[in-house]
Amino acid sequence: MVTKVIRFPNSSLSPKAEIKPANPQRPVVSNKRPRTQGIVRILITYGVRCLWASHVLLWPITSWVIALDVVYQFGRMIYLWEMRGPRAGVPFLLHFGVLVVLTFFAKTNVFKDTQKF
Repeated sequence: MVTKVIRFPNSSLSPKAEIKPANPQRPVVSNKRPRTQGIVRILITYGVRCLWASHVLLWPITSWVIALDVVYQFGRMIYLWEMRGPRAGVPFLLHFGVLVVLTFFAKTNVFKDTQKF
């Protein structure tokens, strides 16, 4: 049943024929990375991890401070809406963007799928 092999007519391969690769010589690939590149990667990774840990620990306080700043910038934008000259819309958008980015950085675990060194 399943163990039976169906032989097709005009088959160029015999049952004991070996399939050879087109290019028998493989290029030699070195698995060694330069040592400085590995050290720099480790330092950057641990630096970002320390930054993330300190940011998460201080986030309950800094989130309120930044949120109050965004509310102030929003009120300032509304107050200066009809005045000539510099507008306050761009600073409000920048402050709000910083709040969104910092919230995303604090709420996501960016290191859950990384390798351990």
